[in-house]
This record gives sequence, structure tokens and C-alpha cells, in this order.
Amino acid sequence: MSEFKFSNADRQQISDALIEYMGGTDESDINDIIDQIEKTGSVLTFGFGSLIKVPFSDRPATTYDATLHGWETRFNMKWKRYGGTKENPSLMMGAEKEEDGTLPGLVSEQKISKDGKLSVDDIIECFKKWDARENPPENPIYNFPLVEVVANNGQKVKAFVCASNTESDLYMGGKLTLQEQAIIIAEGIGKPYIEENGKRIGLQPHQLTAAAYLHEFIDARLSRGYKVEPELQNLLNAVNNHRELMKQTNPELLKELQVREEMLSIRNHLDPRVFEVTEEKMNLTDGEITLKNKFVEEARLKMKAAPVRLEPEQERPNQQPGMQLNNE
Repeated sequence: MSEFKFSNADRQQISDALIEYMGGTDESDINDIIDQIEKTGSVLTFGFGSLIKVPFSDRPATTYDATLHGWETRFNMKWKRYGGTKENPSLMMGAEKEEDGTLPGLVSEQKISKDGKLSVDDIIECFKKWDARENPPENPIYNFPLVEVVANNGQKVKAFVCASNTESDLYMGGKLTLQEQAIIIAEGIGKPYIEENGKRIGLQPHQLTAAAYLHEFIDARLSRGYKVEPELQNLLNAVNNHRELMKQTNPELLKELQVREEMLSIRNHLDPRVFEVTEEKMNLTDGEITLKNKFVEEARLKMKAAPVRLEPEQERPNQQPGMQLNNE
């Protein structure tokens, strides 16, 4: 493994970028991170949710399963994107310290060096992309401490993790009962369009409901054979129970939620024009943008798609025996 050598000026630039984009990183961590990049030409991250399936960078990466001891994941942060809005935020998960906790996840070694060369600008750009994806300006919910994780082969490595910012006004740890969390997630729905400077510039191709995110989170973990914690199973059951109740209490919202989730289940087959904003769509309400989209109707007919299920699939090719959800 080749090693690179940073000048003092290089190290200062990287240090400044870490402070700016990776809040929560202390001085000893900064030195460890720079030494690690210098030695490997890579930045290591530890993902336990969407990062399992969707890396934050398109650079080559080596991935492997690992466990973070002394931490757990919880839906404890207000979330204003995808499955929520500024006016009605949903909930997003974050890692939080718990003495007896164990958190399985995926280490990704993102290669920053190219052709045997390591650019400080490329390193800083990597930090920018990570921060932009995980901590958008309107929803800064995470710190990114460097933590020690144990790979399945016993090797210990240090990697960034998305840790709940417990000092943030968006932190909800311990403030909500299980039922309150379930109601927020079951009813959470985001705007179907993307805004920039107050103007609609496109339709949202990502998670459009909070329940869809919960489903995709569990699905990502099952895809690696990770155990689904009892607390997460209980939350999923409570969300499903509330959705059943909505058939009587709020059928209109339930219908829109199901249509949004159906879009997710067939999005790879949707006409690209689904995500364009036209003058006609500009005059529709948020719900009508989705419900009256003729291209979604065409995709339904093409795929004969059923609404996305909220229960994760029970079997996976690489799932270990006994690692299945109890849906009783």
C-alpha cells in the first residue's frame, strides 16, 4: 500500500475543511483522519441506513461489514426533506451512544487518490459532498465523529458516522412515545417537487413518504443480513397499525401516501417527464402533482405494480438463518 506525504500547508487546509464540513470532529480525530488519508489515499465512512445501498460518492470504494459497539440507531431527529416538510417535519434516524449498544453497518473506503496522486482539493470536495448529502443547510441534524468499528474479520478501523446532534433544536431523543413516532412516520409526506430559491425546479425522485424511508432502511439492513432490532420492529408494527386506522380516519391522506409509495416501487420504469415541472403542474396542489401525473398512470399499466409494502421482504439470498422479522 503506497503512502502519500502532506506538507504542513496541506494538513492545515484539510484540517480547516474537516472543521467546516465535518462538525463534531475533535483535534485528535483530525490528526488521525489526515494520517489515515495520507497512508491509504481513502476516506472511510460507516453507514447503517441508506449509505448501505447508496454511497455518497461515485468514486471507487471497498466495502465490508462491521460493527460499532456502544452505539445504537434511533429515529430521533426532525427531518424536513423527502418524507417531511418544514411545516410538518418527519423523523430521521441517527446513531446515538448507548453503553450496551451494538450497531451493524457497512464500512466504505472511498478512494480519493487517482493515478497514484492525491489532491487536497479532491479531499476537500469529498468532505463537501458528504456534508451536502447528510447535513443540508435547512436540516443540519448530524455530527460526524470518527469512531472505531470492528470488521467481521476482527480488524479495527476508524470511520466517520452520522451521529445525532443532541445539541440541535431538531433533536427529539426521549421526547416522543413509540405511538407518537409511529403517527409521525405513518403520516409523513414530503413535497413532490424540488425548490431552489423559492422556485420549483423539478420533481422529487427520492423518498416521498416517511414510511417509505423506514421500509427502505429496514430493507437495506436485511440485504446485508443484519439483525433488525426489537425497537425497530415495534416501530414498524405501530406504523402499520396506524395506517390501518387511517382507512377510517383519513382515507384521503392514505390514498396520496400510497400513490407516492407506488411511484417509488416503479420509479425505475417511470418516464423522465414525471420529474419535470410544467406550467400545468405549477398550478396544481402538492397532492395533485402526484395523483394527476399521466406518466405515472402509464408506468402502472406497464408494470401492473401494486403499492409498495411496508413490511420488509422475509427472505434474502444472503440472509442468515433466523434473521427474519416477526410480523405477528
